[in-house]
Amino acid sequence: MAARRNALLGAVTILFSLVLALGLLEAVLRIDPSLIGVAQIDRMTPSLRAEIANRLGLSTRTTRPVLPSAERFDHGPDIFLLEPNAVHVIRADDADLKWGFLENHPMDAKGFYNPPGKAERPTADYVMAGDSFVCCVGVRADQTSSALLEPLTGRRTYNLGIPGTGPNEYTEIVRKFGVPLHPRAVIFNIYEGNDLRDVMRFNDFKAGKQLKRKKEPMGGPFAVSYALAFIKASLENLAKRLSSKSGVTFTYTITSQGTAIPMNVTNGDGDEVKIAKRIAAGEVSPALYEAPLRAFVELAQASNFKPVCTYIPSAYTAYRGHVVFDDPANGAALEQASDMTRKWLAGNAPRLGCAYLDLVPAFQAAAASGTLTHFPANVHLTPYGHSTVATAVAGFLESQPGLN
Repeated sequence: MAARRNALLGAVTILFSLVLALGLLEAVLRIDPSLIGVAQIDRMTPSLRAEIANRLGLSTRTTRPVLPSAERFDHGPDIFLLEPNAVHVIRADDADLKWGFLENHPMDAKGFYNPPGKAERPTADYVMAGDSFVCCVGVRADQTSSALLEPLTGRRTYNLGIPGTGPNEYTEIVRKFGVPLHPRAVIFNIYEGNDLRDVMRFNDFKAGKQLKRKKEPMGGPFAVSYALAFIKASLENLAKRLSSKSGVTFTYTITSQGTAIPMNVTNGDGDEVKIAKRIAAGEVSPALYEAPLRAFVELAQASNFKPVCTYIPSAYTAYRGHVVFDDPANGAALEQASDMTRKWLAGNAPRLGCAYLDLVPAFQAAAASGTLTHFPANVHLTPYGHSTVATAVAGFLESQPGLN
C-alpha cells in the first residue's frame, strides 16, 4: 500500500512539475514571442501563426497586398507584394547575424525596398526586377545592387525586387510598377537557385494543377497555447532533421583565404538540389526560361525600354573550386545544372532580343578576395555580393548601344 501511495505521489509531483513548467513557458513566450523561431511559427495553426507574426512584425499572406491573378496580364497566380511604409522583418540564424545580417527592412511608400525619397521620383532610368536576391534580405536599402548602381552610373535607379517571386512575376511587377517610371533599361535578374522552380510552379498553375499545400497543424489547445504549439513545432522540426526521409543533404563548406566557412547551415532549399538533378538527367530543361523571357522582351518592345537579363549565382557556384559538399553527388548535379543553364541563357537570351550578362565570372573573382559574397545560413547576398552585382551591371550597361 505504501509503495502504491509513493508511486502515486511521485506521479502527481511529476505532473504538477510539468504543468508548472508549461505554465512558465507559456508566460515567457507570451511576454517575449521573439523567442519562438520562424521555423516553429511556420508549423503553427493559421490563427496562432498570424497572431504571433503580427506581434513580431512579421508579414504574412493575410497582411500583404496582393496583385491578383485577374489583374495579371498572363493570369498567373496571385502575387503577394510588401506593405508600403511598413517594416518587413526577416528573422535570421545566428550564423548570419555574426556576418552583419539585418533583420528589419523598412519599405518605401510603394512597398519596395529603396532608400528614402526614391518612391517619390516620377521616373527611373534603370529598374531592377527580381526576387529576394534583388530585394531586402539582410542588407540596408542603400546596400542593395539597385541602390549601388545609381552612383556607379549617374542614373536614377529603382528596386522592384519582391521575395518569393519568379521570372513570370518579375515581368508582371515591371508592367504594373516599372513601366510608369519610363525606364531606359530594366534588369531582369535570374537567380540560379530557385527561379527555374518558380517557372515550373507557374506552368503548373496555368495547366490547372493545384500547388501542393502542406497539411495544416491540428487545432484544439495547440491553436491557443503558445507553449504547446511551440513544443509540438519544435519536436516536428527535430524529427524532420533526424528522419532519413527528410531527403536532401544540401550543406557544404567553402574555403576563402584559407578559412573554411560552413554554408547553408540550416540545410534549406532542398528543391534546389532536386531540380538540379532533374536538369542534369535531362528531365527538366533550362528552355523553360524561354516563355518568361519572351514575355519580358515583348513588354520591353511595347514600353520602349531595353531588356537586360542577368544570372546571379548561388554561393557554391561563386566559390567553385573552393567548395566541398557533404554529399558530393549533390554537388556534381548542381555544378552540371549550373553549366547547362548558363549555356542555354547565353545562347538564347540574345536570340529572344534580350541583352545577357552572366555574373558568375564577376562573383568568382569577388569570392577570391576573401570577403563573403553570400550569407552562410540563408545564402542570400551579403553587401559585398550586392556590390559585385552593381559593379558588373554598371560596366555592362555602359557598353550597351543607346545606354552609354
